[in-house]
Amino acid sequence: MGLLFIDGNQAVAIGSLYAGCRFFASYPITPASNLLSAMLETLPSAGGIALQGEDEIASIGYCLGASMAGMKVMTATSGPGLSLYSENISFAIAGEIPIVIVNIMRQGPSTGSATRGADGDVQFMRWGCSGGLPVIVLAPADVSDCFTLTVHAFNLAEQFRCPVIIASNKEIGMTSGTLDMERVEKPAVIDRTLHEAGPFLPFQVKIGEDVPPFLPIGGPILVRQTSSTHGPDGYITTNPSEIQAGVERLQRKI
Repeated sequence: MGLLFIDGNQAVAIGSLYAGCRFFASYPITPASNLLSAMLETLPSAGGIALQGEDEIASIGYCLGASMAGMKVMTATSGPGLSLYSENISFAIAGEIPIVIVNIMRQGPSTGSATRGADGDVQFMRWGCSGGLPVIVLAPADVSDCFTLTVHAFNLAEQFRCPVIIASNKEIGMTSGTLDMERVEKPAVIDRTLHEAGPFLPFQVKIGEDVPPFLPIGGPILVRQTSSTHGPDGYITTNPSEIQAGVERLQRKI
């Protein structure tokens, strides 16, 4: 590609394709809408699926379903949309579902000022989900960062089976700069660890590890998924010691 003169949102799109993203869904919202447009234009030709959901809740829900089916997924939004994402971000934490969420911040609170940049969502990204469990957030500073940190975001989501948020903003996302594809850092791409052989329990970890191996839903082996408190077998549990062990593992793995 050589030298590209693009904005941060376009750099995120290129980075996501490099990382292996094959499913994208979001709902238009300024200043994230041109990332949706970029994915609609480029992802199908890469063998992926890009769609505009009917709203924010549906969009992130589509992504979680696609991720559970084994695809690398990404969605994008801004302040009001991130608020609507909150429940499903918690679902991704509890269900250990890899997803990259691009939050292109604008001035808030609420609808705020759609065309003004701000960085006011930091506390929400860290603490906006139920349970207070850790969330990985990466903050790019320029167009090159948007590419590189997007690849890192996918790697972390896949490695730890968790949501990862990219904390961009209107100024970074919609300001054009030079991306030198010959020199930009290109991290090695990481894929989630798959279950290899033997009996499968969806949330069972190996000794000394904190991330369970993955199998997709819809395959020959039954995979249970729930956002309720559960044991290694994926069945709902109310056993205090089992719940404590699960929550501590979710904290420990991050």
